[in-house]
Amino acid sequence: MFLSETWLNSSKKHAIPKNEIFFDLQNPKPTYGRIEGGLMGICRIELKEHIRLLDKSIRNDWIILQVEDVILGYCYFNPNCPLENLTEFLFELDLLSENGALKCLMVGDFNVRLGSLSNDLKSSATPTSKLHTLLERTSSGNWTLKSPTEGRWTYISSVSKSIPDHLFVNNSLSPFVFGHRVLETESCGGSAHRPIIFKLNTSVKSSRPAFERWNIRKLLLSDTAQQFCDILNETITQPLNHIESSTRNIAADSSALPREINLCSSAIMNWIDNAMTSSFGVFRVSENTKM
Repeated sequence: MFLSETWLNSSKKHAIPKNEIFFDLQNPKPTYGRIEGGLMGICRIELKEHIRLLDKSIRNDWIILQVEDVILGYCYFNPNCPLENLTEFLFELDLLSENGALKCLMVGDFNVRLGSLSNDLKSSATPTSKLHTLLERTSSGNWTLKSPTEGRWTYISSVSKSIPDHLFVNNSLSPFVFGHRVLETESCGGSAHRPIIFKLNTSVKSSRPAFERWNIRKLLLSDTAQQFCDILNETITQPLNHIESSTRNIAADSSALPREINLCSSAIMNWIDNAMTSSFGVFRVSENTKM
């Protein structure tokens, strides 16, 4: 279960078992006496081992997870957030899903109010830059804005109805999504937003083994590339210490040369590996995924 715009204070969080909270991202700056926005993920304890955190925004307005072979992007963008926040989220989803080669979806409160969930997306009453960005995403042919089979309005107040919450799936995942509904009669204890429910029929696992690899395409992001260089500089003493120790051992016993070369090679590889993992993150893909 994903919750957005949670505004949960300490007393309300006590109603949720701590061991069932997978992530809890809150804006640390309260607005009007309450925490603005926020994302929370809740799951049964036995499912936690199947969920993996791939990436999240430093502003806590989006998070990307992996469950088996599906990549899940979840977000809450407040109405006044910069367009860059959304484009960063879309960019990261493209990187992690190998531009659509892996099953991927994005869901949440985009605060882009589409007047209709029909194929005519241009019926929106608010032609904002965020809307145009999402229109470009769906018109690319790789993503689909899913229409619920039950319900329509995801926001119902005493004065208006709108659809700011959306479910997008890429072509690789679209055939496996079913049961998409909006529960218009359920206010979840007083919220103007309505729950979105859907199911993923991806229980069949690949018969091929899985492995982990670096998300090296993040080198396209200048901040990430700089972070990688900084980590290498900060930790360079680790391989240098190994090389210095091996030099002494070889000087004392020349027959130790092959062993010490292997040790130095391993130390250098671990040094780079740790920096890559810290900077780019890794994610699990099946062996038959296109590289």
